[in-house]
Amino acid sequence: MKPSNENKIIYSLTMADLERVAEDSLNRKLTQEEIEKAIKKLPDYIDWYESINYSIFNFVRYRNYLHD
Repeated sequence: MKPSNENKIIYSLTMADLERVAEDSLNRKLTQEEIEKAIKKLPDYIDWYESINYSIFNFVRYRNYLHD
């Protein structure tokens, strides 16, 4: 029986990602309180469904373009 990939993580964000964006956009590190608030609110701003849909659509469209 083939193992299920249902729960395989395909994308993740790290604290280093959070820190890099803060440095790039604010030119400073975040405080611990700011980090905690950003982590708590982050899921509200990530449209995971539309990101997946966009990625799939562009791949399929590009592949079909090459085959036309």
